[in-house]
Amino acid sequence: MGLLIRLSIFVLLSVGIIKTHNNFFKRDDYKINSVEITGLSEEKKDEFSFFKDNFLGESLLHIDADKIKNFIKQDVRIEDVKVNISDYNKLNIDIKKRKPKYYLQYNNSIFLIDKNNIIYGEIHEEKISSLPFILVKNSFEILPLLGIIKNIENILKGSISQIYKVDDNCINIVLTNGSILKTNEKVPLEKYVIGETLCFGLSKNKKIDYVDLRFQDYIVKYLEDKNGE
Repeated sequence: MGLLIRLSIFVLLSVGIIKTHNNFFKRDDYKINSVEITGLSEEKKDEFSFFKDNFLGESLLHIDADKIKNFIKQDVRIEDVKVNISDYNKLNIDIKKRKPKYYLQYNNSIFLIDKNNIIYGEIHEEKISSLPFILVKNSFEILPLLGIIKNIENILKGSISQIYKVDDNCINIVLTNGSILKTNEKVPLEKYVIGETLCFGLSKNKKIDYVDLRFQDYIVKYLEDKNGE
């Protein structure tokens, strides 16, 4: 009998605690009364404004930060999301958009690629910048060209205008002065240092068409002037 009484008291206390807990978080001062979205331009914020209607007035008990993050990150344009509640009743959603690092020209369209090689939008969705163009004829060419440009971008440092595949043994890298480095996936990195020096150094005297890095010796081809010289 004593055990039954103790169990009854325990159950009553548990129910009372649960009801008190639920009623406590139903109070107005434990409901979301504002939602702030940061990290986006005013124009982009409008695309996520529906979140405010979804969460205003919600109890803190019903806010699942991970669920919010995962939902927003379904948008491929979003790189990261941070969610937190401040001052007990303000929901903060900080959204970090992807930033373009390269342009990808494929099938008459120009796409955006970020630092993680994620294709996430088209060129008209961002402000135009002086970024390298990767020109491909099919999807199989994308990763090999990305591999080359990532390996050499610190060497050429902003000097790359375009990169595209000519054939199985030749890839052209168009530099910002119009000259071309002819290369392939077997060319060692140190040859790009000399190649850039030749393209920008020698071109001060005479316009260079291309420097071929694929052979033991550097092959330099100058553009002919009007007299064919």
